[in-house]
Amino acid sequence: MAASIAFAAAIEIAVLTMTPGTELFARFGHTAVSVDDGTRDPVVYNYGTFNGKDPALVEKFLHNRVDYWLGVTTWKPFLKHYQDRHITKQLLNLSEEEAARMVATLNWTVRPENSAYRYDWFRNNCSTKVRDLIDDVTRGDVRAQLSARPGKRTIRGVLENVLQPLPTVFFSMSIGLNRRIDEPVSRFDELAMPGDLMEALREVKRADGSALVKNEGEIVGSPKRPWRESPYFLQALSGLLLACLFLGRWRVRVGGLGLLVWSFIAGLIGTWCLFWSLFLPYPDTSFSANIIAWNPLMWMLLPTSVALIRRRPHALRRAQGLLFILMAATVLELATHVVGIGKQAHYGFTLYALVADILAIGMLRERERVLGRGGEAPAEHAPQLNDERSPDVVELDGST
Repeated sequence: MAASIAFAAAIEIAVLTMTPGTELFARFGHTAVSVDDGTRDPVVYNYGTFNGKDPALVEKFLHNRVDYWLGVTTWKPFLKHYQDRHITKQLLNLSEEEAARMVATLNWTVRPENSAYRYDWFRNNCSTKVRDLIDDVTRGDVRAQLSARPGKRTIRGVLENVLQPLPTVFFSMSIGLNRRIDEPVSRFDELAMPGDLMEALREVKRADGSALVKNEGEIVGSPKRPWRESPYFLQALSGLLLACLFLGRWRVRVGGLGLLVWSFIAGLIGTWCLFWSLFLPYPDTSFSANIIAWNPLMWMLLPTSVALIRRRPHALRRAQGLLFILMAATVLELATHVVGIGKQAHYGFTLYALVADILAIGMLRERERVLGRGGEAPAEHAPQLNDERSPDVVELDGST
């Protein structure tokens, strides 16, 4: 389609909001703008165009160089593309001069030399672009009304709301994000998601008191049912891990397995947070306080956990010392939030890690009590060893 499109004088402009799709990147929904002059198929402008087949896409993401651009198509191809979604069409209450100005802006922006923009999940995306476009042509009506109101959620809350069907995905994303996304935002600034923008447009009034949305309709597609994770899956796994650490006071292999899983997961997540902090050039990932409780140093507990599974003590006291240090750092970090120094909303993640550390220390102390100081059995209780065995290797009783 030509980059610049001429329309008749009578123009109707609508905001199109698509429900979430099945792919992960489509779970946030989508926003577009349609222009209809009654003489042809409506034209649809789409700020969410990107090259998903770009071989350098991952590299660009890692260096914050992912560009989206404004694309344009006609109504029928647009409907075909989104036939598996519901589409809400909100006809805007604009004057002829405002509608003409919006079309001129869209036609200028869609030119190849103007269409690209640096994408940001929360602050510069298909929804915020449409929000800012409408605000511009209405001479600031949207910002003036919505900026004066506090947002219903923080950016983290917006992310949690959208990813509610996928708690594991939310966890893996949220744990690496810092306190910047927990700062209070206005109603205007929280409109990073299509559904939120659709709701907010219903609230805006024009100078004469009329609604910005003249009328609203729905185009019902044939949506595929997006996959939903069981809301109890992550909770069940988390509870099972804590149970293993608790029961490990009496069952050595169960405790070893619990410590193995906990040290692996905490170390992996800590490494994940460290990678985000050091290598992703995004302000929202510069430092997440979760790296204190979910620490890469947890990898150091793997040898102890493997030894316990094999019913052999190894570095029990050193493992306890490391856990005590990490637990103290976690308590200190939580204290900064209690007194108002820190503002990252991560209490659930941190408290879980703290409970796991406490149970792990209790389990290791019990193993040490049974085996003796330093993780070795006391001489009077030491089992008889065969000549072939190394004198510094001790097998534990199966019940302990």
